[in-house]
Amino acid sequence: MTLTIELRPETESRLRKVASSSGLDTQEFVQRYLEVQFPGEPVASQFSPREAELLQQIELDLPEARWRRYRKLSKKLLAEQRSAAGEKFLAAGEYEELLELTQQVEAANVKRIERLSELARLRKVSLPELMKQLGIKTPEPE
Repeated sequence: MTLTIELRPETESRLRKVASSSGLDTQEFVQRYLEVQFPGEPVASQFSPREAELLQQIELDLPEARWRRYRKLSKKLLAEQRSAAGEKFLAAGEYEELLELTQQVEAANVKRIERLSELARLRKVSLPELMKQLGIKTPEPE
């Protein structure tokens, strides 16, 4: 079945970013998310309640505005590091802000890995095997 949904641009952007951070394309991410949210017989028999809960939580929990700011500051830092002339691209205070945002991103990634690890233990498979089963790929560095 094909279903077309009109989303606000900021919602679509967040959806794409969450899917990407999960290592899935947007369509696959939405499909899996909806299967967990609206389980039918096949999905209900495939996942225990705890597994379904973990699958829901395996996304990064940062608001879209923080992701945008994190990416913007990261690009500035990268430009600064690549500058042959030693130019400064980060304004006063932005470096500390980037450090704080980086800690938040890393904390969210730790939670995601913990949830994936627990799900792997429940399913009695290795973490790489679980990620393969779920179609989760390691995100490419930007």
